[in-house]
Order: sequence, then structure tokens, then C-alpha cells
Amino acid sequence: MTAGDYAVMRNASNTDSVPNAGSDLLLLWDTSVATSGSGITYSAGTFTLGETGHFLVLCSDQCGTTNTTNNERFNWKTTFTLAGTELDEGFSTGYIRKNSGSQEHVTFSAAVISVSTTTGTGDELQVRSERIDNSTTGTCDRVADRSGITILKLDDTWDYGRYEGSAVTATSNNAAVSVLDATVEEDATFTRTGVNVDMATNNLVLAVYSIKSTEVNPASRSEYQGRVTQGGTPVPGSYSQTYIRDVDNADWGGYSNVCLLDVTSGDDAALEVVSREHGGEDFLMNTMQLVELPAGAEAIIVEATTGNFNTSATDFAWDTNPYIDAAAFTHSTGNTNLDVDNAGDYLAMASQAVLSYESVVRAVPSAHFRVNTTDNETAGAAAYNRGTGTAGFAALATATLLTGLSANDSVYFRNDRLGTVSGSLVNESGGISIVRLSSLFSAAPSVSIPVLSNHYSQLARG
Repeated sequence: MTAGDYAVMRNASNTDSVPNAGSDLLLLWDTSVATSGSGITYSAGTFTLGETGHFLVLCSDQCGTTNTTNNERFNWKTTFTLAGTELDEGFSTGYIRKNSGSQEHVTFSAAVISVSTTTGTGDELQVRSERIDNSTTGTCDRVADRSGITILKLDDTWDYGRYEGSAVTATSNNAAVSVLDATVEEDATFTRTGVNVDMATNNLVLAVYSIKSTEVNPASRSEYQGRVTQGGTPVPGSYSQTYIRDVDNADWGGYSNVCLLDVTSGDDAALEVVSREHGGEDFLMNTMQLVELPAGAEAIIVEATTGNFNTSATDFAWDTNPYIDAAAFTHSTGNTNLDVDNAGDYLAMASQAVLSYESVVRAVPSAHFRVNTTDNETAGAAAYNRGTGTAGFAALATATLLTGLSANDSVYFRNDRLGTVSGSLVNESGGISIVRLSSLFSAAPSVSIPVLSNHYSQLARG
């Protein structure tokens, strides 16, 4: 295996139900979308990574219910397990309030994981989901065609900073808390001092984080946004969100994101949680990973501070263009399309966030990537806007590999809300970033992913 090898799979048809607390569901991926290299193998829900070192893992999974007999809540967690151990990295949750017009949600999990051994099951990666609620009617089922997983082998010669945060008690509404206090791994580019990580580079830095929260105040509401700050300023495109309603035991929230930082040496990064509605003693367990990309990385970062993202079948328009490698990308401010100038594979990441309270009740904005007129089926995103009290700050995020693009292809971020609840949700901090893989790694041949069970198809894109 070499750095830059990857596997991208999706769920094209599986509708398994997420089981009640005490049991979990091993997520199955029935279609291989594209691979590079042959080191990552798959069989019946288990990826064998084939090598030690660092891997970027991105996973979206959509679930829903047809049950509308009552307004009970479904709340489920999606987690990565490595060698049978559940990781804090990549923790995410979904939330559905039945009989509300919005009966689906999407979890998004992102992490840079470190594999230390390939002996036995040391490098076996799985994705698992488990319901946390105690609702007794209906089922919470996987939804095909917005669910997928990307595994990308990173270059172990790059510099990494991997950090954790111990339990932090949330405070008042709209208060921001920095939540990192422990170093797991730290190379020369990064130096953590307190809650801030100094970055001694002028290169682009990939930032990945996950936050998990639990509510222990019965019948209360809580809403939190996660974000990365750079030099104390929130980074557009870094927001994610969770909503917690401590009824029917729906008392867990998890949120994750991945974004690009355009760094000037001496900048610092921090992970913050903003308490939008604070309902009680919420404890936050946090992880963030920073990866310095090589100096030759070809990338584009575009942002937006306006525009409704609770829309149906609408490509989102981007206002500003703060970073662009003009030899690799083309974008005009105000346009929906980001054009790639060269054929190849691209890492794409995006998010949208409400920063001023919106009273649209129980809206579920959603989004996915599109290449030209073809929807990408490996990466969905969704948020939940309760629109009552001070819980009205929806934010969604997702990322994936877009493989096999041709020169002059156009990439879009397409909003397509889940459910029937309309009303404008104004994106006040959004961003989309794209990186050309061949500018990070030497080119590797594409091959079909070895799937060790005849039940799964091998539809690799060469």
C-alpha cells in the first residue's frame, strides 16, 4: 500500500433497521464506487486496512421512519470501531421527531485514525449504529443512496497533531467553550499550549473534529454547534451541530466536520463548542486532528455568508473566493459551480450554518455533492432546526472523495431538504473546499476493491 490509496463504497439498497439500545447494527456497504491500490479490503461490513499509519475516514449514513402514530423521538449514534474498540473519533448522532413532517436524518462521521498494528484484528475498521432512545413504535431504517464511506491512506511523513478534550460542563446560551486539553500525537509543525494549537507552517492544514454530548436534565432541550477557530476567529465551513431533546431517552448528540485551513505560520487553531440552548449538565467529549498538507497541494476554498439552504433541489451559490489555485480550479464569485481544470480524484468537503436564530419549526435541511448533473451518492448531510426557545441554529457538514473527474467538470453543493418543512434558513457561515489528490500523492492505478464475499458487487471506476 502507498499513501493515496483509497476505497470508496456506498449503500445502494440496504434498509436494515437500527436496533434498540443494548444491540448495534454493523453497517453494510453493497457497492464499490472506486478504489486506488489494493491494500484496503472489504468483507461483510469489515474493512481490513492492510497497513499501519494514518487514515482519513469519512462516513455518511441516512436513516428514516415511516411511522407517524405518535411524536416519539428516535436518537441513534454512529461510531467507528477499530480492532473491536469504539473510537471517540468520528462519533455522530441522528435525531428524528416522528409525526413532524421530517422523518429522516443523516449522520456524518469524520476522523483521522492511527493504526498501530495489522496483526490479528488490529487494523479492522467497522461502522456501527445503535439507537439510544426508548421509543416503542416503528423502526428507524437505513435509507439508500445518500450513504457512503471513504477511506484514504495518508502519508505518514506528513506532520500530525491529534488532540482530545476531557469532560467540560456547558454554561449559558450562546457561550463558546474551548474544549481541547490533551495531546495524543504531535509532530514539529504543531504545538499545543492550553486549548490552542500553534501551527508553524504556511501550508494548508486539514482540520478534522468530533464532539459528543449527553443531556442529563429530564425533558429539557439542548443545542450545540461545533467550530474550528483560527487566530480566535471562527473558520467558515467548520461548523456542525447537534440537537438534544431529553424525552424518550433521546439524550445524546454527536457532530463532526472536516475543513481546510489557509494557514500563516504562527496562527493557532482551537476547537470550540457554542451552547445555543443549554438545557442542563451537558458533558462534552472531544477530538480534533490536524494534518499539514504538502506545499504543492492544489486547492480551492470558497465561502458564503448569505443564501437559503433549506431548499429543494437547488445548487447553492458561493459569495467569496478567499483561496484558489488558479491553475487547478475555476470559480467566479456568486456562482454555484466550482470547476476542476484537470482530470483526477478530488477530496471535497462542505458545511452550512445558521448563526442568527431561525424560528422555522422542525426543519431538516440537507445537502449533497453533485458533479455536472449527476448526484453523488456517497456523502449526504442534514441538520435539525427546532425553531423554539433558543434552539434554532441548524448546521450541516459532509465530505467525500469525488473520483474519476474529467477536466472542466463542475462540482456543486446541492441542497435538498428532508421532509416538508419549508421556510428560509439563512447560511451565515458556509464553505466548500476541494483538494486535488494527485497534488498530495504520486498517482496510483485504480483497481477494483477486493471484496471477500460474493454478496457484494465490485463496480470500481478505473
